[in-house]
Amino acid sequence: MDFTWPDERSARIDRLDPRGLVRAAWRFDDFERLDRYLAGATRAGFEVRAVHDWIRPVVRRSARLIGAVGAVAATGPGRLALRARWPGLREFAPADWEALCPVIRAHAAAGREVGYTALVLDKRG
Repeated sequence: MDFTWPDERSARIDRLDPRGLVRAAWRFDDFERLDRYLAGATRAGFEVRAVHDWIRPVVRRSARLIGAVGAVAATGPGRLALRARWPGLREFAPADWEALCPVIRAHAAAGREVGYTALVLDKRG
């Protein structure tokens, strides 16, 4: 399973995440295109049995939640509510919130366009 771009427009990550916040958090340069994953699996000697799109149950729901948390975290009253819900956030200073909010927005933007794909592979030979 991995995040994938559904088409050849993988350079969208630069538009969605211009500061590299998602890429820094997950330690990658770009999402791979699905067709490249499939070609790489075949070259490595695997037979592709199935490709499952898990975008709705996994990523879309999370992206909506992340977007909502980001909107709440962007306001003073929202931050108070988040601190009440998650006491560990009481330690956050204003600078921490200012650093966190752009990361949340970048993740929400990427989550609206990225795919989440599960490959079922068999090793040949």
